Amino acid sequence: MDENMHSKDEISLVDILKTLWQKWLVLLIVLLAGLIVGGSIGAIKNANKDYYGTTIVFYVNPTKESSSSNLPVYGSYGDNVTDTMVVLLESEYFADQLLQGMENAPEEIVDGELNPEYEKLLRKIQESTTFTNYNTENTLSAQPNNVFYTKISVLNDKEFAEELLARIQSETVAFIEENMPIPSGYNKTRCLPITKINKIEQTNAGKTLSDMIKYGVLVGAATFLVGCVAIIVIDRSKKRATYAD
Repeated sequence: MDENMHSKDEISLVDILKTLWQKWLVLLIVLLAGLIVGGSIGAIKNANKDYYGTTIVFYVNPTKESSSSNLPVYGSYGDNVTDTMVVLLESEYFADQLLQGMENAPEEIVDGELNPEYEKLLRKIQESTTFTNYNTENTLSAQPNNVFYTKISVLNDKEFAEELLARIQSETVAFIEENMPIPSGYNKTRCLPITKINKIEQTNAGKTLSDMIKYGVLVGAATFLVGCVAIIVIDRSKKRATYAD
């Protein structure tokens, strides 16, 4: 008798497929529900989140006059120097320089204290700009070099992004040339912006759709799998109850 119950309790792949096929409509509804929920998560995740920005590239090197010709001699910087310059560019000091030249910038000091509105804009500038001496777009060559990548990314404020771009273009060259240490044997630093077409554009265009598809597929697959397991478990429970009777 025990052997008979054991044989009835066994389940084959064919049995599983037959059971699932009998419930194909339920599984379809579960799958569609998962796709809708996942797609909704992707849409909500990106709701009212439009990022505007661009990337400006600056090339920097030390120079000195050649004793044998009228042409300058160019050198290069060590990683420690360029890394330090990145810290200066991302500092409150440089952000303050950018803010002071902005149109309608609030007063810095009010009643002897730092104006909260001024401080808020200062933080916004720092949060919206990223400076690096690594080519983060190409991980195979992500090594420090004499090129600075200045990335602007502003949330839901294209006008501010355009003004920030103008200030960075206006102030960065002079700031780097004035503050970057000059190696022994050279007499000045040269900074050259090497991107000419710097236009503020929406940088996350299409992300809402891609996230809706991604989360829809993930949640849809998860709910479909859970639905399959639930159907098999319920079916086996019913058959065990029938055998017991």
